[in-house]
Amino acid sequence: MEEGEIRKSRTWVWALVIIIVLAGVGGGVYFLIKKDKPDNSTDSTSSSKSSVTATAEQWEAGGEIVLANTTSSDTHKISDNLFRMYYMGKGGILYTESSDGIKFGEGVQTGVTEDPGKMISNPSVQKIYDGKWIMIYEEQPQKAPGSNQKTPLGPSTQRNLYRATSADGKTFTKVGLAIDSSKDDNYFASVPELVLLADNSIAIYYVSGGEGIALSVSKDEGKSWDWQGIVFKEGVDPDIVKAKDGKWLMYYSLLDPGENAISKAVSSNGEDWTKVGEVLDSGSDTNAIVDPDIVEISNNNYIMFYGMSESATSTGGDTINLYRATYDGDIFD
Repeated sequence: MEEGEIRKSRTWVWALVIIIVLAGVGGGVYFLIKKDKPDNSTDSTSSSKSSVTATAEQWEAGGEIVLANTTSSDTHKISDNLFRMYYMGKGGILYTESSDGIKFGEGVQTGVTEDPGKMISNPSVQKIYDGKWIMIYEEQPQKAPGSNQKTPLGPSTQRNLYRATSADGKTFTKVGLAIDSSKDDNYFASVPELVLLADNSIAIYYVSGGEGIALSVSKDEGKSWDWQGIVFKEGVDPDIVKAKDGKWLMYYSLLDPGENAISKAVSSNGEDWTKVGEVLDSGSDTNAIVDPDIVEISNNNYIMFYGMSESATSTGGDTINLYRATYDGDIFD
């Protein structure tokens, strides 16, 4: 796979949409959404919502908040009656469990906690074999509550991906740096998605440079990663679903204000992707929908957890809450 060039389009400035802000002691976690559209006089790539192609696969959104003040969950079917969701909570990464994928219990700390002055988020967890799990999560500098200042990408705003390990998928130990974004990602590596490959190596898809989805591969349980380049330039926030027959699906966010939606792409090898179209939008011209997280509940019965912005004027921006959508049917059809 040839190394892709990161596109410097003003349209994808909106792909830096999630600026995570951790409030002080006793406060909550807030997310600020930048709503400014590109200047159409200088950027011809902006388009209206009507230009988005919808697919036959349309998900039905639920109206109730699943978890408040969080997004970018990672949910796994552990057994027929046990589902485990990893998510960003107060002070670090938590997990919560459910017997049906609908009603979840209280959050439990995983042991992956924040260091002073840092913010961690966006966990992706993968069982690599019996008795061994890894977690890749994002770390970035903590910002002041209510801050929505646009800051150029660089060392002062650097987002890296870190690794933690576990023997049971519940209690994790932080190990260290996984992806140094200063090398290939213009100081911005975000929203990781882990996939176990047939040869037991591990693929990681993640937002690189704030503008596209990169792929790296590890053959040593995530200790080191071989950067393969940008494999998809049309969106961010990847969630990968694989079929046993070798078909790959990617659900992702389109963050351009005129096209914001959860969309879908397909691949036969995990490297070359073809867009399919939109499967879910926010139903609003002002709220943003992000971070798809799909889990199969039973045969051809799926739940998608996703983040959607809500008004939060006291913070100077918006809070993102976690919602649920459902789909009954064969997503690989």
